[in-house]
Amino acid sequence: MRKLLYCVDRVLESDLVLETQMETVNLELKRARTLANKWEIEARAAERHCKDQESRNHLAENEIERDKAEIPRLWKRLEKESDDFKTHKRDRKKGRKRLMNI
Repeated sequence: MRKLLYCVDRVLESDLVLETQMETVNLELKRARTLANKWEIEARAAERHCKDQESRNHLAENEIERDKAEIPRLWKRLEKESDDFKTHKRDRKKGRKRLMNI
């Protein structure tokens, strides 16, 4: 009878140990899921950030291309204004000379 009680006691003790181990495993599993969810959220945020950055880079590249295309036009305008200024300056000198000759 004692042997039977001893065996039952051992079985109950092992059952308690297994139950405790199962609780520990469940807690670890829950923590692992929480970490996995956290990492997934961080990965999505990083992905969104990368897409936003790519979009900004693309917009900046387009702006650079637009500016590159505008440079020749601005250069021609600058040359024209420079020529107009030189002409104006030359005309003023000629006008001054004419006034002095009068």
